[in-house]
Amino acid sequence: MNQQHKSNANHPNGNHSKEADREGKTRRTRVTGNLQGRQCLTGQEEKVLKLVAEAKTNKEIAAVLCISPATVKRHLENILRKLNLKNRVSAAVYAVSEKRSLS
Repeated sequence: MNQQHKSNANHPNGNHSKEADREGKTRRTRVTGNLQGRQCLTGQEEKVLKLVAEAKTNKEIAAVLCISPATVKRHLENILRKLNLKNRVSAAVYAVSEKRSLS
């Protein structure tokens, strides 16, 4: 087992996403979200996260929520920071997995 797999083996969040490495090979990595951070999201950030999970663009989210795309971008930055996530894709994976676990 390589170091990447060892460091993720005991991670409390069992969620995974696929990433391509430099050679184009796909490897599974864990998405590190934090349930306590989810409780700190504002109502508007929750709405943005839900729409990100539905694969909406910032422009589409802005239109749905009647806010500017810049505000959507700022909400997304806050979501990533609060949930300790790296990017929009990991936020979408997190939202979908949380929806399943909370249902």
